[in-house]
Amino acid sequence: MYYSIVLLPAPVISLIMLSLIIRKASWRWTFYIIFLLEALHTYDTLQKDLED
Repeated sequence: MYYSIVLLPAPVISLIMLSLIIRKASWRWTFYIIFLLEALHTYDTLQKDLED
C-alpha cells in the first residue's frame, strides 16, 4: 500500500489527505480510492505500451 502511494502524483495524495481530514473518511475508502487510481494508472501505462 505504501508503494502505491509513492507511485501516485503529489496532488492526488494531497487531495486524498484533504478529503480524509474534511470528511473523516474511513481508511477502507481511502484504500479503495488509491486502488482505483493505481488500476487506472496501470491501465493507461499498458495502453501506451501497446500503442508503441
